[in-house]
Amino acid sequence: METRDYGKAIELFPQVYWVGFWDKPSGLHCNPYLLVDGDEAVLIDPGSPLDFEMVYTKVTSIVPLEKIKFVVLQHQDPDLCASVPLFEARGLKAQIATHWRASMLIRYYGVKSPFYRVNEHKWELTFGNGRILRFHPTPYLHFPGAIATHDELSKILFTSDLFGAFSQNWSLFADEVDCGDADAYLEGMKTFHEHYMPGNEVLRPVMEKLLSLDISMLAPQHGSVIRRDIPSYVKGLRDLECGSFLQPIKKDLSQIDGFTGLCNQILKRYYAIFSRDEVAAVFAGTHITLDPGSGLITDYNCTGRELWHEIFRLFNARRGIGWLSFIEPYVTKLAAEYGLDMPDMFTSLLLAAERDKLHLSEENLRLAAIRAQLQQNLDQAGETLLKCPLTKLSNEQVFRQYLRAEAEAPPPATGGGTVLAIYIDDMVNLNITHGVESGDGTIQSVAYLLDELRRPNHSLFRLTGPAFAYYIAGTSFEEALAFAEQLRTTVEKATVTIRPVTVSVGAAALSEARGLPMADTGEAAEVIFRLARSRATVARLRGGNLVCHESVADLDKMALAASVLVADTDELNTDVLTTIFRQMNYRVLTAADGAAALELIGAHNPDVIVCEAMLPQLDGFTLRERSLQVSAARDSLFVLMSHHKDGDSVQRALALEINHYFRKPFLLSELVGVVRNFVRNRTRAVKAGVAAG
Repeated sequence: METRDYGKAIELFPQVYWVGFWDKPSGLHCNPYLLVDGDEAVLIDPGSPLDFEMVYTKVTSIVPLEKIKFVVLQHQDPDLCASVPLFEARGLKAQIATHWRASMLIRYYGVKSPFYRVNEHKWELTFGNGRILRFHPTPYLHFPGAIATHDELSKILFTSDLFGAFSQNWSLFADEVDCGDADAYLEGMKTFHEHYMPGNEVLRPVMEKLLSLDISMLAPQHGSVIRRDIPSYVKGLRDLECGSFLQPIKKDLSQIDGFTGLCNQILKRYYAIFSRDEVAAVFAGTHITLDPGSGLITDYNCTGRELWHEIFRLFNARRGIGWLSFIEPYVTKLAAEYGLDMPDMFTSLLLAAERDKLHLSEENLRLAAIRAQLQQNLDQAGETLLKCPLTKLSNEQVFRQYLRAEAEAPPPATGGGTVLAIYIDDMVNLNITHGVESGDGTIQSVAYLLDELRRPNHSLFRLTGPAFAYYIAGTSFEEALAFAEQLRTTVEKATVTIRPVTVSVGAAALSEARGLPMADTGEAAEVIFRLARSRATVARLRGGNLVCHESVADLDKMALAASVLVADTDELNTDVLTTIFRQMNYRVLTAADGAAALELIGAHNPDVIVCEAMLPQLDGFTLRERSLQVSAARDSLFVLMSHHKDGDSVQRALALEINHYFRKPFLLSELVGVVRNFVRNRTRAVKAGVAAG
């Protein structure tokens, strides 16, 4: 067996490193990994704050932090990802690649980096030179959003909790675990999964999928790297009976040499977890004799059934209840398989400890049953009154009560609540053209799409008409608006309706009610609901397929608050336009290249964009194309300017729905008049629509 310096990073494959921490006293070792490809690096499962300094030293001995473009977090547990804020404090600027379910919890560690949700990126991540990481969902092993990561170049599968093991006889590679048994790591692996995995029904389908992959190594978050005979380990988990779904097949005790063979299975499992000397010392001076070579029981002075109880009494007396806790799932499995009673140490000590932990008396259980029955009766009685029969969603009455409770509750530290009022566009024409039944089907389909997007802190309700309310709790307003855009584009691209449909979305934050006259009278919820609906009306009047979050209370000032972006390399032209538009009381933004202009569009949603066609980095045509992906910018006036205007460029401008195309030098009064009329007409239309709505 090779001797290794575990204080340094160890290369598993060219430019693929183990950067973990060898915690010798612990039976559970954590394994972060680092992939380097050219000028890019990916850190996988960086670990806990306890391991941070060691992991950080190893990582930065290979690459500087600025080279790390992604941190892959394969689930949300603190031993895997709680060190990310510490890396950020040292200068890490990367995207967090994870499942969306995990991202909802990971942010509570204080992670500030943006998320790259793998389920929204076709379950893959591509390096700049084309190297691909593919993500495979491993649901409920042991978290609903758990994933495994397959590097197509090295063929290493980074498995998160899967294939991990308890072992104090640790080595980086499973085939080097030294305790006198070739199956030692497999036994320790089974112990780990018996404790943490829900059942074979969950394990088996994932293992079947892994058997079809081309895998050179299994690199788990805990335990050792498996680099030989990989199918046997995958099949070992595929066939493992474990967890709360345990339904073992009955076996004949005589087939394993009776109670002696059964107890020796227990010893083999202990040898896989603890040192041979520690296990053997338990039986020193007793009537139970162990073979010096194999460490297995060869003789004892009692019946086999008494031996089954005696060995656990010895483990408890000489090693403590912790040693029983490690083995308890395996003992439960064996007892069920062979039709035996559990050893008395488990039915006394462990069961008593479990009862003390739960603190539930028979009276509490009886009251809980009564409450459950009452709740069931209430649910059945309110089903027809409180739910929309078409979509099965809670109706507007429930939403108003729900929103009132949210408005009266103290705001959470993670962010307030946001209301989205969602209206299906052009439903009148759809009903006329295709019939009311098709309209109902469209409402059902949109409800399905919205429900599919729903996250744990989201709630969805059906409003009167072709409309929905969507409440997002504990999230910043900016994050809620980003989700609203995702929601809008999902509906726009969907093919589940009789014809393509779009939605108009109005967004309002509960925090906006503070300081309003009605907020002090307990009507904050109604104020915010009305505000969200008014903004949805603004979005519909602007043409639909839009997310609107402008304050309706400021509509009277819209003309004065109108913003204009001037993007031009000609400083003189920029200065002249800036001076004139500011004299008209418009807010003016300027940019000298297309990339800066696009960033300003995303951040400020200007009402008017006046743009030179030949901008550096992004030309005016590309800027228009990119800006159309921002829903609010779709309604902006886009004016293009160029010294070179020909038939081809005009056709391109028409295809991109550019509103006006001026040849330089242009008549200044004409351009200013176009902008003034646009702002004035839109302000009138929006104010009239809100008043009518």
